[in-house]
Amino acid sequence: SDIVAYPGASAGTQFGLQLKAMYAAGFKGGQVSGITPQIEEIKSVASNEAIEGLLCKMPETELPSPPALARTSKQDYTNKYGKWSDASLSWIPGWYAFVAALKKADSTDPDVIANLIAEKGLDWEMPNGKFTLVKRPDLKNSRYTDTCAEQIYGKFVSGKLTYMGKLSLDE
Repeated sequence: SDIVAYPGASAGTQFGLQLKAMYAAGFKGGQVSGITPQIEEIKSVASNEAIEGLLCKMPETELPSPPALARTSKQDYTNKYGKWSDASLSWIPGWYAFVAALKKADSTDPDVIANLIAEKGLDWEMPNGKFTLVKRPDLKNSRYTDTCAEQIYGKFVSGKLTYMGKLSLDE
């Protein structure tokens, strides 16, 4: 069976047009996206039939029972702006990591923070999951330099993104 993977595909209207084209061409295989799609934009150009079965990343804010940080972030945003948008979730890990680093180091000195992170690593949580720094001995680097994140996946069923499962930081 065939699978189309959309790594790094634009998550909005362009992605919807790709899904629409695959459906129009009669493709019946699996479709996978390594990013969270902007559902409203996709649905503005692609039918529910065209997105049916798409497996993709799903933010914690969209889980049936989201964790407290995800729930309150979405609620606070909606209260302020009237309509939820998860567009920023991919772009804010650095902010949450920075705040966690300041707290862990109990310092604002860049050298203290950098040394602490490089030697002891860093864990932080955001509205779309948990993150950690890891060492890269495979690249001959014994310092904490790379990021790993929980991965939550959903599948489109009857036009709705439905929770499928989660890979934890340990996994």
